[in-house]
Amino acid sequence: MVDAMSAVFLRLAVLLILVALPSAAAGQSRDAEHYELLLNRDGHIKGLALVNGNIAVNAPGGFLNLAHDVTVTDGHAMAADTVRAQVRARAFDVFANTLLKGRDSTIAGTVTSILPPIFDSEPLVVPDPFDPANFPPNFPIPCGGPDRAGGMHETFTLLPGAYGPVSVGALGKLILQPGHYQFCSLAAPHIGDIVVNAPATLDVAGPLLVGSLSTLLPVGSPALVQINVMGPIVRIGSGATFNARLFAPLAKLRIGGNAVVMGHLVADSLRTDIAIELFPCGNGKLDQGEQCDVTAPNGDLACPGMCVPPGQPNECTCTPATTTTTTTSSTTSTTTSSTTSTTETTTTTTTLAVTTIPELTPTTTTTVPTTTTSTTLPARCAVSATGACVITVSSRPGATFATLRAAVDAAADGTAATPTRIHVSGRCVGPPVVILQRSNLVIEGDPPPIACPEFGPEPTTLTSSVSPDGSPPPTGSNGEIIKVVSSTNVSIRFLNLVDADPEDAVEYKSSSGGDMTCNCCARNEECFEMSGGSGYVVKQNLVTDNGHGINTGHQAHDVTIMNNTVVSNRRPFGSDVEQGDGITIFEGSTAISVTRNIVKDNLDDGIDLENASSNTVTDNVVMGNGFTASGAPTSGGSGIVLQSSNNNLIDCNTISGNADGLTDRARVISGTGNTGSNVTGTPCVR
Repeated sequence: MVDAMSAVFLRLAVLLILVALPSAAAGQSRDAEHYELLLNRDGHIKGLALVNGNIAVNAPGGFLNLAHDVTVTDGHAMAADTVRAQVRARAFDVFANTLLKGRDSTIAGTVTSILPPIFDSEPLVVPDPFDPANFPPNFPIPCGGPDRAGGMHETFTLLPGAYGPVSVGALGKLILQPGHYQFCSLAAPHIGDIVVNAPATLDVAGPLLVGSLSTLLPVGSPALVQINVMGPIVRIGSGATFNARLFAPLAKLRIGGNAVVMGHLVADSLRTDIAIELFPCGNGKLDQGEQCDVTAPNGDLACPGMCVPPGQPNECTCTPATTTTTTTSSTTSTTTSSTTSTTETTTTTTTLAVTTIPELTPTTTTTVPTTTTSTTLPARCAVSATGACVITVSSRPGATFATLRAAVDAAADGTAATPTRIHVSGRCVGPPVVILQRSNLVIEGDPPPIACPEFGPEPTTLTSSVSPDGSPPPTGSNGEIIKVVSSTNVSIRFLNLVDADPEDAVEYKSSSGGDMTCNCCARNEECFEMSGGSGYVVKQNLVTDNGHGINTGHQAHDVTIMNNTVVSNRRPFGSDVEQGDGITIFEGSTAISVTRNIVKDNLDDGIDLENASSNTVTDNVVMGNGFTASGAPTSGGSGIVLQSSNNNLIDCNTISGNADGLTDRARVISGTGNTGSNVTGTPCVR
């Protein structure tokens, strides 16, 4: 049996070992509240995830899969009929009838078998929260009321009541007050915020979407924000942040890469992308969306002595709440008292009764010595570029090339009306490329299946990638993936530009024209550098996990940098002036337009102007820049900063949460003639 199963998994190219489990009674909890994530049928967590909570699959025959390099921190349990820990995955306590272990995987706590009737034939939690007979009386959730679609940059407030489809525009915000809401659907599709003032109940008849780089966060305790979803899908996008109680018993829960998810979640099934973080309470820092965290320096300032510690229901909140999501609810007014306040708040909310079944006492366990593992969660551009490398050139019909350098060398220059197209499919690794004194070339990968998103692709959108192979660079190159020198109208589109570390992905030097559009750029010293020249357009790119993001220098002029997402660029590379910056305009750059970009969580400055004059920086979102990984401010880190820079327009930018502590204000160290609402402190007028 073991050999047969091993053969199956070997054919799947996953080296797994079937582990014999003890036949003793189980010690797992049967309390729904014990599990930060409770699933009905199955859960699949992709690689490089960090899990700091308990997860269980409720149904008999349920399956929980931890992909390669997933880390479950000490003290937390995984429970399912079958648990699989793939290559280099690390779990702590495992409760399962079958455990499949991949090569170099670790179970750092105990491995305990489960005694029937659990999973044979009962579910883990009884009464079964996934049985429709046990749904709260909010179900079925009605749908009806006025629709509301927010515009870009729009902040709007809805009062408790019934609504149709409600959505938040890009860079917009929806504010919900305490009370009871019903929605046909609720969405913040991309870089939008949903702010919920606790206590509140949100009943959603259809789908719930918290899109890429969006947030759904409480004001007050997330334990007092209950979201009930009757629809078939709950999606939390890449880079999103979510903190609330979610009861979605019929829904597939989808979590995008680099998302941070907190609270208490119940769903039918789970699929994630890579490098997510689940339930970061107790990680030593106060994360966005957490009320408190006793493990962080001064982490209980919001409620001294009253912060719920990690590992307890409603962890990292100031308001302990004895609610669950498995049984009856009340739709009448109730009184909720906080232990940290003398004020009582009365509102119409859903109050759920607790059903707790005592834990069973294990009689036999297998113990493995505890180890400590730290995990870095890199951005994952190019993860979807898995095909073989095939490169074609429009001026060489019928020919294919194995490297981008060979294709560029073979391509004839095009015309402005009909540029020569160099098309890259699959994952291409080759020598660095220098494009010298060429004109009218377009280097492009396979386009996204639909139009490029407004603020750039997701990390997994693009299926074509180019990377250097480490071979010696040609004359004129420092090892950049692509270097464009003294050329005209050379464009780069739809590519993952990755792994040039410690050199740049792309440098344009003394050239003119050309656009860099809809690329995913990661793990380089710098993504796009424009050194001299003019007429470049950098738009709709995802720029992440580089030493620094985008910069112009050496008197570059007439450049447009727009609609890019520039996040988490914090790789250490020497002492360059732009080290850790999101966007840098320096060395005499002029007539640079930086507009409508999302610049977040970069190591040093969000947008840095140094020795740069007569530029415009408008309508950008600049947040959370200038902090180390531990949350300490970096020396001089700012949102938008000007040094020795004159006559720039800094206007209508949303600036907050950066290390300099300024809100909607630029930090002007030196320079004269700078104007705009972020310089003067006057309201933005569009």
